Amino acid sequence: MKRSLLILSLLLLVMLTLTACKAPEPTDTEPTPSPSPSPTEMYVAPTPDPTVTPRQLGGTIETPAPGSTAIFVDPVDKPTRPPLTLEPYTVQTVSALGVSFEVPSYYVEVKDPNNSSATSFQEPVGNYRSGEAVPAMVSIRVTTQSGAQTLADAEKELDKALTDLKAEYDSLQVSAKESNQTFKVLDVKATYVTIRYDMPIEGSEATVKMRGRFVCLAKDRKIILIRNVCPALFNSDYDSVYTHIRGTLTEL
Repeated sequence: MKRSLLILSLLLLVMLTLTACKAPEPTDTEPTPSPSPSPTEMYVAPTPDPTVTPRQLGGTIETPAPGSTAIFVDPVDKPTRPPLTLEPYTVQTVSALGVSFEVPSYYVEVKDPNNSSATSFQEPVGNYRSGEAVPAMVSIRVTTQSGAQTLADAEKELDKALTDLKAEYDSLQVSAKESNQTFKVLDVKATYVTIRYDMPIEGSEATVKMRGRFVCLAKDRKIILIRNVCPALFNSDYDSVYTHIRGTLTEL
């Protein structure tokens, strides 16, 4: 009996050993794949705007004054025209007015039959150097007063002349008065304004924009009025006519 139990115990031990050593059978269930990690977004700093350094105005550039009115400026690459040729100048003596001065030699005198105290010199027909339909001109009027005249008297006379000119040209525009220029030979200061107006073209409804100076000075008992005007686009050329008069006007 004991022997039988021993054999049975040995058989059970052998079976258990074989069961433990048997490889596990494969299954049809596949492992669940692990999800791929999401990429992490990286912060990229934006490119900064370029730094703009304000342009510094040099000594040759005029800085606008506070409150200045903006004006149109032609492009710097605009072609420049050659300057007009107004020379040579010649001395004109006006005995009736008691003065002499220099004007371009091709200017011709045009007298006012209704005013013996005034005369004018202007470009002749067919020789308008600007190419415009109206001539450049300079007029002069000399009146003698009862007593010695001053710069203040000249300013009043200029105001009267501007009123008359406004009645003739409704489009007249006048700058503020200045009194910072001296007529060299006479050695007196003058008061002046710059003027602009539209001059009608004879035989046409069109006009030409004119520009120039209206000047008045007092010398002893005399009041001298000078108006130098030209087509506005050529003011820089014809302003030299005024410069010559300012440097050469003298009494006879």
